Amino acid sequence: MKICVSGFTSSGKSFFCKILAEKFNLKYLSTSNILLKKCKTIRKNEDHFWIRENAWQINHMRKLNPKIDLNTDKEILQIINTNNNIIIDSWIAPYLYTDRDLFKIFIKADLPARTNMAYKSCITKPFTKEELRYRIIKKDKETIEIFKQIYNKNIEDLSVYDLIFDITNTYKNSSLTSTKLINLVNENKIKLSA
Repeated sequence: MKICVSGFTSSGKSFFCKILAEKFNLKYLSTSNILLKKCKTIRKNEDHFWIRENAWQINHMRKLNPKIDLNTDKEILQIINTNNNIIIDSWIAPYLYTDRDLFKIFIKADLPARTNMAYKSCITKPFTKEELRYRIIKKDKETIEIFKQIYNKNIEDLSVYDLIFDITNTYKNSSLTSTKLINLVNENKIKLSA
């Protein structure tokens, strides 16, 4: 079983990957870790790394040097291609990996929901909700621009996904939401095994 979980900033990609990895006994690969290694950056143990200033510097580097993403994504696609029991979180893999053996899930949540989830999950509360909202918008915009620039892909086009899982109205009950997603993946197991 190969699964890719996508979604915009603070939609719960990592959270749902970990839930599904445990439930279906899959190896979880965080593509951010591969990207950071290519950037020669160590992720600090901070809440929501990608909406902090260090990450903005990385995104600036990515815009100036597309080889960072090209090399990262080449490695990610190779990993997907050579592993049968894997789950990854990635913004771009669903658009680049075209074999049908990858089940592509998009976690959909509106901006207020993503802001609330980010605020709730921040242990130290370094930002107000309004600051988080601004940072989420900025991160989404930068990532959309990067993939448009490098691959000419519109990652707002959700037509490549096998499942769009909208958590806008259910995110406050993470247990119920997780169970719903597990059930949807179970319903699609035939497709996943093909």
